[in-house]
Amino acid sequence: MKKDATLITCLLLFVTSCYCQTKIVYHEYEQTASDFYIERWNISKDNLPNHHLSEEIDRYGRVIEIKFYEKNSTVFNRLCYLVSWIKFEYPDDSTIIQYNLNGYGETESNFECESPSKVTYYLSKDQKQILASQIEFQIDTSFYLKNGWTIEGIKETLQEIKANQKTYQTVEYYSKSIAKYNGKFPVSNEFEIESYSYNSIEKEEIEKGLKFE
Repeated sequence: MKKDATLITCLLLFVTSCYCQTKIVYHEYEQTASDFYIERWNISKDNLPNHHLSEEIDRYGRVIEIKFYEKNSTVFNRLCYLVSWIKFEYPDDSTIIQYNLNGYGETESNFECESPSKVTYYLSKDQKQILASQIEFQIDTSFYLKNGWTIEGIKETLQEIKANQKTYQTVEYYSKSIAKYNGKFPVSNEFEIESYSYNSIEKEEIEKGLKFE
């Protein structure tokens, strides 16, 4: 009986470890005056350049976290609409939830740059098309109140941003992921790749994702 119990325990530990298993890959990027651009995919973790990102991929082949680094730190100067730490969740087969965090891993959002703290994408059954998207803002109102804003003004501004928000044409930062949605790159029916400033390295992987079966 003792041997049987030990065997069962070992099997459970093995199954659990397989179920929870993720992997991390690294890419080199360049920060320009307008964006982060991928320079090289799948670089060695033993000799990382000053500008690199880590991408965590779940057991289903989906990106679940992206962290941008400058000199091994996620805290660095960047444009207000660029996010240095992003997490993704997949509550079901047709929903992607994106969380935007600051370099310390804390929820980040601002309405000056219309950068939300959370974006929810609703996909078609084949995960290829974005049917709708929803944004949410988690704002530290104390900062704005100290700088001349009122609660009413903050609420009105957020309502205006949400009212003018159109369906996202892509999942933000999927262009910086090699895994994407298990190889797929979901887009809305208004997406036109030439209207985006992807570089050739990113564009090649995006086109693969658009054609993925």
